[in-house]
Amino acid sequence: MNSAVVIGIAISIVILTVGVAARSGILLAGATEGNTPQVQINGPSGGWTYTINDSGHDITTYESTGGSASYNLDCSEGIGTYSLNVQKKAEHGTLTVSVVQDGKVLDARSTSSPFGTVSLAGTCA
Repeated sequence: MNSAVVIGIAISIVILTVGVAARSGILLAGATEGNTPQVQINGPSGGWTYTINDSGHDITTYESTGGSASYNLDCSEGIGTYSLNVQKKAEHGTLTVSVVQDGKVLDARSTSSPFGTVSLAGTCA
């Protein structure tokens, strides 16, 4: 496993742990199917890898050959947080990652750096 991926996973776990500690005892209302937050990724043809952690205790790692994809986040348990890291597998092109819920963009970032990484973390609305 490449060291950037290992670092990304470690950062994601730390962010999720800090979020849980900071909000202990506060439970957010569970997301319903109609307002399930979604990660939207648009990446270069060289592809990208991602790791997503959500409050449903799901840790998902995946590789793509590029293009667009979207994934639902499980914010129905605990405090409703998420963290994710997406890394380009190419030198060229732009990687754009956003978290959308109920048509509202909760967070979005892009990178055009060679093999660049986008990291997002937050609380579902």
